[in-house]
Amino acid sequence: MAAPVFPPKKSNTLAIASTLAWVAGILAILATLAVAGGMVVNAPTGLQLILSAGVGIALCMAGYYIRKGRRLGALFLLSGFIVMGINAIVVQGRVSALFGLVVLSLVLSVREWAQLS
Repeated sequence: MAAPVFPPKKSNTLAIASTLAWVAGILAILATLAVAGGMVVNAPTGLQLILSAGVGIALCMAGYYIRKGRRLGALFLLSGFIVMGINAIVVQGRVSALFGLVVLSLVLSVREWAQLS
């Protein structure tokens, strides 16, 4: 009798990268809502708010696709990294902890690139 064949086991690293992407995306969306709601005195322009909400949505999508094991998730994560990096360095002149979460998630997903399909 042949032994049962199990599908390859997913890496815990991808689960961590997915969770970090979800957390970063949700925090980016909440920060956008806080700024748009008038809780912050120095309100940025409408374009920055749209970009921030778009990055949050892209990061949530990245978390979903990475959890599913798709390379498209890493590409969404890369796009969020690029937009957040340009905004942090050029516009704000500083880098936030949220950007650090995105970098860590990107590094973990690229490390496990071979497991993504």
